[in-house]
Amino acid sequence: MIARLWKGRASGEGAEVYRVHVTTTILPELRRLGGFLRGRVFQRKLDGQTEFLVMTEWTDENAIRAFAGDDIGRAVVEPAARACLSDFDDHVAHFELTHDDRDARSQASQGAQGVIPMIAYENGVGALEWLSRAFGFVERARLVQDGRLAHGEMETGAGLIMLATPTPAYEGPRRHRETCQAAREWSKVPWVVDGLLVFVDDVEAHLERARRAGAVVLSEIETDGPGPRYRVEDVEGHRWMFMQRPPAAR
Repeated sequence: MIARLWKGRASGEGAEVYRVHVTTTILPELRRLGGFLRGRVFQRKLDGQTEFLVMTEWTDENAIRAFAGDDIGRAVVEPAARACLSDFDDHVAHFELTHDDRDARSQASQGAQGVIPMIAYENGVGALEWLSRAFGFVERARLVQDGRLAHGEMETGAGLIMLATPTPAYEGPRRHRETCQAAREWSKVPWVVDGLLVFVDDVEAHLERARRAGAVVLSEIETDGPGPRYRVEDVEGHRWMFMQRPPAAR
C-alpha cells in the first residue's frame, strides 16, 4: 500500500468551502478509481490560516499513475479546489507501508467484530488482489504455504473477513456449478446465496468500481426497503450485497 500526502492552505470561509468540496466531491470521485483504497483529511490552524493534510491510500504506483499521470510526484489540484485555497503544494510525497499496528488478527482474537466470515477461494492470493481492486478492501494479513494462501485477512471498512485456499481440490461457486446441475439452478436467481452483506459510504461509486474490475452484477442499485444496495458475484462466484451506510453510522 502507498500513501500519497499533499498539503494546502485556506483562509476564512475558504477553509470550510474546501472541506466540503473534498469530502463531497473529490473523495467520492476517487472512490470510482481502480486501486484507490481510502482518503483522509487532517487540518490544523497555522499562522491565521487552516492547513489541510490530505492523505490518500493506493494499492500501488500503477494505480496512482492512472490518476495523476506519469509524473506522480506532481500534485493534482483541480480548479474548484484552487478557487478556495490561498496556496498549496505543487508536489506530493509518497510513502510505502512497511508496518501497520492495527493488527487485524489481534482484533479478531479479541472478538471485536463478533462474527467473522471465513471464505474459501481456489486462488486465495489472486482473491486478495482482486477484492482490493474491485471492492476496495484492505489486506491486513497474508500467509502463503506451499504456494497456497493458508490464511488471509482483509478489512472491509468497519469489518473483517478471512480467506484461504483450504485444499487444491476446492472449487469456488462458479466452477462448481459448471458440473453441478443443482448449483446451476439455484444460481439462476439474483439473490445472495451463502454470501455477505457489506456497508459502504457511496454505493454508486462502489458499484462502478466493482463493474470495472469484472464483477458480475446480479442486480443494479435498488432504493426501496432498507436502503440503496446492489448484488454482485466476485471473481470466483461468491455473492455479495453492498448497501449504503446509514448517515448516522458514517
